[in-house]
Amino acid sequence: MSETWTIEPDITMAVLLWHGYRENLQDYEFQNAQLQPRWQQLLSNMEQEHPIFLQQLPEQRLTDLHHIQGANSLDLDIEFLAELSQIQYDETDLWENSDWVSVRNEWENKRTQSTYLAVYLIYLDQQANVDPTIYHGLDVLTNNIGNSNFFANFEQHLDNYHPTQKQFWRTRDGNNDWSVFLMFPLVLIALVIGYAEFFMASSWNSAYFRNGFTVFSQKYPTIRPINFTACIPHLEKKFHKRPFHPSIIFKHISENECAFKEKVFEFRLGFRFRYQVRGIMRFYPTKDVIILNGYLSWSTLMAGIILVFIPLFTDFPTILSILGIGLLTVSYLLQKKLYAEIGETIQNYLD
Repeated sequence: MSETWTIEPDITMAVLLWHGYRENLQDYEFQNAQLQPRWQQLLSNMEQEHPIFLQQLPEQRLTDLHHIQGANSLDLDIEFLAELSQIQYDETDLWENSDWVSVRNEWENKRTQSTYLAVYLIYLDQQANVDPTIYHGLDVLTNNIGNSNFFANFEQHLDNYHPTQKQFWRTRDGNNDWSVFLMFPLVLIALVIGYAEFFMASSWNSAYFRNGFTVFSQKYPTIRPINFTACIPHLEKKFHKRPFHPSIIFKHISENECAFKEKVFEFRLGFRFRYQVRGIMRFYPTKDVIILNGYLSWSTLMAGIILVFIPLFTDFPTILSILGIGLLTVSYLLQKKLYAEIGETIQNYLD
């Protein structure tokens, strides 16, 4: 099963797997009595408090983290990881402290490995027949949690006990070369749409920024008119090179409209989520209100369609497709939070 771990799982992928498998997973009731105590041990690993709470940080930041940690919902778990990254970025002593990075990685590895093994236990509980010797293998894996070779051992375990049952990780076997030709037109259309969208965004095409499928909309009352041209430098400074966020650039496209998007060409080290939404702020003088809208990009819509259909017609691993859709969801949730912050910044600028 060499294709199982094409990408080494990390904490974000673990969160997506946990919430994507079933709601209220912590309340799952096992039919197999031998799996229940092993499940409880894994839950205990996953419920260990993050080491950030042992650091000397501003009390308000730690209080905010406490409110969202362990909420058992996808959006709050992602918000926790994003807020954690922001704290590490702001507290440069942490970011540059090798001991802290080691402790953090140890916690993340343990949480990630426990999550994958926990979901595997649910898979086993739903099987009609389980090899009695598998329980020893589960104990070996459980004792191996925290080690760097955990996923290599997990893959070997899957090969030993499920050599012909790849549906836990994949839904199709064999070679379907004909399916490549079936998917080719869809991929070609996506590339054309992506190129067209890039051109319109780069040229600040007003029709492109004013219309689309709305995925974010918020009103912000104001007591005085806004001069978008004057506030753009303030906005671009505030939303420049943030962790996990590309820099955001703004442009005054009409008297009462300001469009904004991510900066595409930007040299920076590290991982960043690429956004799927373009934004526009409109000031309505007669209503004394600013409305901020976010429109889903066409290329993201096509990417979602491809990720849904590609496992059905090709040998592309289903779990990678699920993770791809999950990453798009995470990116949207982070951007939704960012858009709300942009709106609040405008409102505070006017107050």
